[in-house]
Amino acid sequence: MMLLLLSLSACQVKETKLQPVNIIPQPNELTQQAGEFIINAETVVCLLSETDAADVLLDNLRLASGYPLKVVNEEIAKNAIVFKIEAGGFNNDEAYSLSVTKEKVLVKAKSAKGIFIATQTLRQLLPVNLEEAKLSEVKWSVPCVEIKDAPRFAWRGMHMDVSRHFFSVDYIKRFLDYMALYKMNTFHWHLTDDQGWRIEIKKYPELTQNGAFRTFNNHDKVCIERSKDNPAMAIPEKYMSEKDGEKVYGGYYTQEEIKEVIAYAAKRNITIVPEIDMPGHFKAAIDNYPEVSCFGKAGWGQTFSAPLCAGNEATYQLVEDILTEVAELFPSEYIHIGADEVEKTNWKKCPKCQKRIKKEKLHDEHELQSYFVHRIEKFLNGKGKRMIGWDEILEGGMSPTATMMFWRGWVPDAPVKAAKQGNDVIMSPTSHCYFDYGQNSGTLENVYGFEPVPEGLSAEEQKRIIGGQGNIWTEYIPSEAQVDFMSMPRMIALAEVLWTPADQKDWQDFFQRIGNHFNRLDVMKVNYRFPDIGGVYDQHVFVDKAKVEFTSQVKDAEIRYTTDGTRPTNESNLYSGPIEISENITLKARPFSKLGNGGDVIEATFTKTTYAKGIELPADAKPGLACDYYEGKRWKGVADIGVVDTKKKSVVTKAFELPEVAVKKGTSYALTYNGYFYADKDDVYTFSLLCDDAGVLKIADLIVVDNDGMHAPLKKIGQVALAKGWHPIELKYVEGGGGGTLKLTSADADGQFKPIVSELLKH
Repeated sequence: MMLLLLSLSACQVKETKLQPVNIIPQPNELTQQAGEFIINAETVVCLLSETDAADVLLDNLRLASGYPLKVVNEEIAKNAIVFKIEAGGFNNDEAYSLSVTKEKVLVKAKSAKGIFIATQTLRQLLPVNLEEAKLSEVKWSVPCVEIKDAPRFAWRGMHMDVSRHFFSVDYIKRFLDYMALYKMNTFHWHLTDDQGWRIEIKKYPELTQNGAFRTFNNHDKVCIERSKDNPAMAIPEKYMSEKDGEKVYGGYYTQEEIKEVIAYAAKRNITIVPEIDMPGHFKAAIDNYPEVSCFGKAGWGQTFSAPLCAGNEATYQLVEDILTEVAELFPSEYIHIGADEVEKTNWKKCPKCQKRIKKEKLHDEHELQSYFVHRIEKFLNGKGKRMIGWDEILEGGMSPTATMMFWRGWVPDAPVKAAKQGNDVIMSPTSHCYFDYGQNSGTLENVYGFEPVPEGLSAEEQKRIIGGQGNIWTEYIPSEAQVDFMSMPRMIALAEVLWTPADQKDWQDFFQRIGNHFNRLDVMKVNYRFPDIGGVYDQHVFVDKAKVEFTSQVKDAEIRYTTDGTRPTNESNLYSGPIEISENITLKARPFSKLGNGGDVIEATFTKTTYAKGIELPADAKPGLACDYYEGKRWKGVADIGVVDTKKKSVVTKAFELPEVAVKKGTSYALTYNGYFYADKDDVYTFSLLCDDAGVLKIADLIVVDNDGMHAPLKKIGQVALAKGWHPIELKYVEGGGGGTLKLTSADADGQFKPIVSELLKH
């Protein structure tokens, strides 16, 4: 009888539902338990190793909670936050473990770097009020978890160009805080370019006295025009002044300010790597020291600015003097010299450059560039530094000790070649990592889908891929608010790509977790790109009626909509529940934050239709799809396929995958897939097409997704009503250059998009 009573009692126990933790990047191992550790006025901090790695978190927590958080050097069993550095159990300086029980928080790591990384996990587990920098009356608690964590890649970076447009020291620090929160550890600071010299060089004061300022250029004029509709595109007045009777724009960092930023970054486990671009993109300096150019003046070649004269010894004296000061200023083991987009027109005509080619037994101007890069690298090595260059340093021969930063997505074999010859490589391709490129509903998923390790490398060669980074080029990013908008939340997605093991990444899980981070960004006053509204596609069809249910990742977001073709404002119809549609309409909708900031407008068409009838499958139909491959380079869209191309090859694919002939080629090409798709019942079918560049999907001779035109990775979603049976399917795709981005998926019964299985395809 007692056993029976015990059993009944157990059945009556309610299972405690745990509130999910939403850590980004996703930890390697995470176990959540019931309960929480509550921080109060008596909570003690135990520092069992000499480190200040926890200071940033503790200072913020003291300010926000008002609690003293007394520090002791011995371990206390209860109501304590314990930080301990110990070598055992960790094979990475940034690895850590975090154990949170009701009694205490225990952080262990191999080094101070790991301790700091762990504090950022704690930062995400604490209430968002921590970010307000003021006293908050909330319950300061941390959910009970067990975490073991370490990064996948050593280089997890963000790049910022401050030459095209300038940003304050305060904003740079703010951006470093964003990076720290998501465990990014390298800030690539692009300090010089044609449009402005931003770093004080004491030996050459004219570089900043004159080179840091300019009259408005074409980029500025575009920004000014766009600012009429978008205040974030306005050029800040504080960076404008008058010089010689003209209005000029600009600014620079003193060496003391740079030291301040370096120290701020170091406390946040971030290394700052400076870039002093050379021999091209050097016009801001050549304007002031024309004797280092080929013909005694700055200018422009066919495409880019005229570079330094690689045959002139005065050139090397100037750049070595500059790099000497840079090397002394930055503790980083790396210095980036750019070496990209070098305009060689002048070199071909310059007597000094041609003399250098002859003297050094070089074949051409490409090898002259290589000579310049090798010479500068040797100089940097002598200063105890390692050199990084953009992937053009591969042309003409790359030094065995140089590190290559890959950016040209249309040259996909460059990182493979570099890694195979033993060079370290940092992956930053245009296809996924250029955050100055425009954004749309598929952009974040595209970033999250980035795989830094290219195919074709052995296990040993893969170790040469040391990480990746996102790049922010600021020709059309004039304000701090616009940097926020273009980088966030893309940086968050990239952070997980570079930290979390590839086999643990899950887009749907990440999508859910990041939805809980927007309120933290709100408190931090980050001008992030507002997430797109969910629940609608570009093209809807319905047979009888359709129901629209908008969704948003942002809690308490307002959604406003129109059905008359006008752009929604914060005074348009407020969405309050499902909308039933029974006739053809075009619906536009837009989300708004609590502060009234509007997101992007989405537009969806709704078309009443009937089920397209199936066809009888040909007797000789075979599994897979017929795929025609075309070579060429003048396409503007899918209509040009078969018109402007030069060569055609037919292959068979299992599904909508890039055939080997296209992947290997790595240049511009086009593909047409033809076959039959099986609809297993009368229904409305939904398809998603992500592509870079053009793509158009037709089923049953109806356009389902029109993603035509030459563009960056862009996702569009459409629907088609199909009767049960087989239906003709055709996908036309154009890749303007590079490895190709093509992803066609269909929605299952739960609305989850998955690749079309080969069993449903024949040709």
